[in-house]
Amino acid sequence: MKDEILEKQISESRLYDIDFTDLLVTGDTVTGVTSIIAAPATLTVGTPTFATPLVQVRLSGGTLDVTYVLTAIATTLLGNTLETDVRLRIID
Repeated sequence: MKDEILEKQISESRLYDIDFTDLLVTGDTVTGVTSIIAAPATLTVGTPTFATPLVQVRLSGGTLDVTYVLTAIATTLLGNTLETDVRLRIID
């Protein structure tokens, strides 16, 4: 899990980038997104899109003062399945 904690105000609906750069080997690119799951499940996660090395997703809702773990799984040109976690805190 990356050390950075993203922040979102409870009323916002925002696009966030999840960066797979550190997981890709030379010559590999993101070709799809299998899933993005939030835990706990009280955060609304939109349909992800990608433009290698980034996966982008719209996040809305959530519970004040909760830090969510977003688990993103992507597939790549070289046949790899990559997983990364990002933390998102809901602020006032």
